[in-house]
Amino acid sequence: MAYHQIICGNDTMALGAQAAVLAAGRKDIIVVGFDGSDDAIQSILKGELKATALQPVAEMANQAAIQADQYIKTGKTDKPEKQSIDMVLLTPENACQYKTFAPTGSTESCLGVTPEATMSATMAATATK
Repeated sequence: MAYHQIICGNDTMALGAQAAVLAAGRKDIIVVGFDGSDDAIQSILKGELKATALQPVAEMANQAAIQADQYIKTGKTDKPEKQSIDMVLLTPENACQYKTFAPTGSTESCLGVTPEATMSATMAATATK
């Protein structure tokens, strides 16, 4: 079977496109998002979206705080104005290892993991803190 692809500029558009693909009963269209949102992760774990590209905003915020602190203390950061931080491709194999745009610390395979199990584990971990 030949596949068609839809690559969206963000996860909200990808989820909308995926809803339209599902409503049309099309099995030959793969949809990919961009952001790494929790809604996209849940859709990936349900076997709907194929993937999303995670923008690691938690790491970006961490680096911004470190560099702001260094600038306040020394008047410089020794970093270029524009900096690159690698994206992470979230797929059915690793999507359960991320939540709220950051890694959860888990390295277990996500294959066979349901969105409900991921939510239950997150709620249990939050309750013990």
